[in-house]
Amino acid sequence: TDQKLGNIIIQADHISKTYDHCIFKNLDLSLRKEDRLAIIGPNGCGKTTLLNVLTKQIEPDTGSVVIGKNTSIAFLSQHRQELDPNKTVYDAIGDGDFVYVNRQPVHKRGFLASFLFDVAEQDKKIGSLSGGEKCRLLFAQMMCSNANLLVLDEPTNDLDIDSLQTLENAILNYNGSALFVTHDRFLINRIATAV
Repeated sequence: TDQKLGNIIIQADHISKTYDHCIFKNLDLSLRKEDRLAIIGPNGCGKTTLLNVLTKQIEPDTGSVVIGKNTSIAFLSQHRQELDPNKTVYDAIGDGDFVYVNRQPVHKRGFLASFLFDVAEQDKKIGSLSGGEKCRLLFAQMMCSNANLLVLDEPTNDLDIDSLQTLENAILNYNGSALFVTHDRFLINRIATAV
């Protein structure tokens, strides 16, 4: 069962996973509060599988994964979750006029502006947004979800330079942990505490 682990967000002991070949074997990993761990490797090597095992979406073949009792996970997959195309950008991040970021109330207009959505864009329907804009909106949703672990699978796909900088700054100012898969060396150098 899950348990309170103090500063431990995820504890993996001797985990292994094999499909048609061994993806990883006897892996031990501890993710602690405020760690930002980058997972790198070539396409098809099993990075997403490792994320899914660490977040208990799939079971390891051997070993165990324990997620801290107080761990709350926000997940951004490389396939991107669906957003309601009929909602506006403003409505997509919750009811009311305020969101809570790092447990502090922030007005939604200003919060969305920090993700490069000016006031006019905040009233746009999600169905009219580009792929990069949708990604920024999904990331904004994650940042005000009160999760203490961000799990990001290829977060820089579809992002332009301004969006990349917004993503980097948001993660750097985030008070929780992050577990992310990326090929973006600049992102790794900027935000990872371990690789």
